[in-house]
Amino acid sequence: MVEWIQDDNGVAGDDGSQELSEKLESLVGHVDWEANCKTAKELEPLVEEWKRLVVDGKWERLPNQLNQLLEDLGPMPTADRPMDRALWVAALIDPLPAIGASPEIRLAVLRAPSTAAALSAVLVGIKKSISHLDRSDRMW
Repeated sequence: MVEWIQDDNGVAGDDGSQELSEKLESLVGHVDWEANCKTAKELEPLVEEWKRLVVDGKWERLPNQLNQLLEDLGPMPTADRPMDRALWVAALIDPLPAIGASPEIRLAVLRAPSTAAALSAVLVGIKKSISHLDRSDRMW
């Protein structure tokens, strides 16, 4: 999407430059938000596969651990809330007490400087965990 911005002042530093900067920042932020929502959407099938592998592979360390964890977390946030979804997925795959089927990603997600970085950490983490769970690439 292209949106043209009318700059009637013509010279940077004029009274209109702050407004122009704010408009540009909002447009870039919107593009980032759309990209983050797209990445967040990619997590949906991965979460379902991860849950299936945990149960089928009997990875739970406590009775009914995954169901209890899902109950504690509540429903997965929608993709239009990408940071919330990143935090939710991190809590799911790297919980306390641990299931022991995921790399440690909590700290990376919490320290991420941006939503995109948090989503990237979660995406890498869940893919690595799935590879471990399905035994295609064991972590240990």
